Amino acid sequence: MKIRYLLVLLALLSASAFAQKVYPLKTIRDVQYRPDDSLKAGVNSAPLKDTVRIRALALHSTLRDPNMPFDSKNPTANQPFIFPGSSSAFVLYVQDSSKEWGGMQIYSRPQVDANGVDLTNISSADSAQYIEFTGYATEYNTVTEFMLIQKPTPVPINTLSQAANRPAAIELKISDFTSNDVMNPLAEKYENMYVIIRDVTVSDRNTSDGSFVINDSKGNKMYMYAQAGYNAIGKYLFSNYKGYVLPQNGAKLNYIRGIITDRWSSGTTPAGYYISPLYPNDISIGVQPPVISGIKRNSSLVAPNQAVNITASIVSLSGQSISGAKLFYRVNGSPYDSLDMTVTKDTTVFTATIPGIAKDSALVDFYIWAKDNLNQTATNPGGAGVGKSNYLYMVLKRPVTIKDVQYSPLGSGYGAYQGYRVTLTGVVTADTSDIPGNQGTYHELQRIFMQDGNGPWSGIWLFGTKALGVSKGDNVTVSGTIMENYSITRLDSITEVTVNSSNNNIPAPVELSTADIAAKTDGTVDAEQYEDMLVKYKDLAVVNDNADGPTYNDAEMLVADNSGIATRVKLGDGAHTYHNAWDNVVTTYPSWTQISKGNKFSSITGVLIFTDRNYKLIPRKNDDFQGYVSGVETVNNQPKSYSLEQNYPNPFNPSTTIAYSIPQDGMVSLKIYNLMGQEVKTLVNQFQTGGSYKASFDASRLPSGIYFYQLNSGSFTSVKKMLLLK
Repeated sequence: MKIRYLLVLLALLSASAFAQKVYPLKTIRDVQYRPDDSLKAGVNSAPLKDTVRIRALALHSTLRDPNMPFDSKNPTANQPFIFPGSSSAFVLYVQDSSKEWGGMQIYSRPQVDANGVDLTNISSADSAQYIEFTGYATEYNTVTEFMLIQKPTPVPINTLSQAANRPAAIELKISDFTSNDVMNPLAEKYENMYVIIRDVTVSDRNTSDGSFVINDSKGNKMYMYAQAGYNAIGKYLFSNYKGYVLPQNGAKLNYIRGIITDRWSSGTTPAGYYISPLYPNDISIGVQPPVISGIKRNSSLVAPNQAVNITASIVSLSGQSISGAKLFYRVNGSPYDSLDMTVTKDTTVFTATIPGIAKDSALVDFYIWAKDNLNQTATNPGGAGVGKSNYLYMVLKRPVTIKDVQYSPLGSGYGAYQGYRVTLTGVVTADTSDIPGNQGTYHELQRIFMQDGNGPWSGIWLFGTKALGVSKGDNVTVSGTIMENYSITRLDSITEVTVNSSNNNIPAPVELSTADIAAKTDGTVDAEQYEDMLVKYKDLAVVNDNADGPTYNDAEMLVADNSGIATRVKLGDGAHTYHNAWDNVVTTYPSWTQISKGNKFSSITGVLIFTDRNYKLIPRKNDDFQGYVSGVETVNNQPKSYSLEQNYPNPFNPSTTIAYSIPQDGMVSLKIYNLMGQEVKTLVNQFQTGGSYKASFDASRLPSGIYFYQLNSGSFTSVKKMLLLK
């Protein structure tokens, strides 16, 4: 009996010691520092990934209004200061007194108790607080993040004192980060730090999210990343803030202040160092050029020999008046002609008339130039004259077709009828039973597509409640307005749908190589021409089962054919049973198939779209996946008992093989966990017949350390440990 009591006492003391464990106190430099030769060699990840304590000053509050209480029951009601990528998470930037290696990004989801109190205190951090926080560093793509300890018990952020001011910005230049389009690897020492850059010019402004490019006098450039709620447009929770003024292209900035982030390349987002302002006064605008907006033509459809009147609003921001305005136009790529624009009775509206064009199917593109009394000039579109973003219209003596609407040969992704009403006819290739948009946490909208053939530019997305009743194979005539939504052309605001016939053969998919689409940027003509169309890839291997991992899973994978060049497939939208474990729900469906790296398909068919910076294929139903071959290898005949073998090699870098046996048919789960008990990879989650198997584990994107792998089948469970050494 005494022994039993002694064991209980020892267990209690052990638990108490664990709960009171004090981790070593380190500086941000201790966690982040890499010597210059390592940085030049491309090694820039945080070297210290042990659990530590750090003390630093908060650069901002985590909530937009720190006086607003944290709402644990309604995460989307909390207006975060920094856009975190998830409505239930928070980002907090902190900095110590170091001039280099002194910045850190804390990323965490609040952990609430039964009373809704955030046990991490991440939701209550405020600007200029001197805080102590406990956790470990990790890499999200190329950005170092500090994850707060949350299991088994959260270690809360501890406020030590309140400083009078947050740290002052460090004076730097664009050339400290990039020169002649070459990134300076030594600039990694300023990652997550608050800096100021003076005397730059704005270009490439993005009205959809509030970002832009800054340029110095030597031609070097850097990117402004609109991450903070005060300097963003349309960022989910930030759409209600109206105080941010997006500088015009050509505007001179006296200075721009913000956090330095090292971002990775993704679609139209180039790799490089980005600056993320925190507050509205972190951007000081000097002289700005005129603003040209509201460009319209007087007719949606243009017939041969029909003159077209163009109007635009032109306003001077820095000067007192507009001293000149011109319209430049060309026909079928010929040299530009120019027309002087005249002001109307409204002193801000200018007009010019393009003469009628006799040739049928001619393509007319144009842009507008203006100058104010201070000789500040502007064009719309920005960078016009090179042709890519010019406005378009078609000269037609026949009804408009889908190809006419989609045709975008200049590379902008915008066609001739953007914002105008048209009537189109085609055959429905995917209805709401094919792409319901409800296949888990990460998904797009339900979608309906139609085509009028299988040549380039022949597909379009039908959007609106009036189109919901159509079915695949219907030949329909639809009237609506052409709009771009997240870079996808769609027929919007539909007012009329006529079903001409049903059960028609749908157009055959266009067979492409994965190299044809690859990771091309928005508007790239040889990829854009297949937008909204049925496309088929053949002889595929899954090269990455989570194209956005490991921290984030947007239900997309990378596949490559014999070209070896990968492109994206979106799994979360179609009405099929293939998944990449994008959430915990789909992994519990016994009849669903989890896709892993190394799986193969003889072909995958789907609708090609561009969204979230990438072209991607959306398969509709299971028939769109042909010739599936699992990457799990069957080794021999049916064994007599369950077993889980030690991985080989062990230690390993970066790949290892795990062998296991099951004596009877059943659901099999093989998962990988880190030392904190967090799941980092699902290798197998499917029904398997009795036998012996081998599964490969690629840990190339994980840090060195101890990991566990667990096999579950029927009532059998086994766990083993392995060591990753890099």
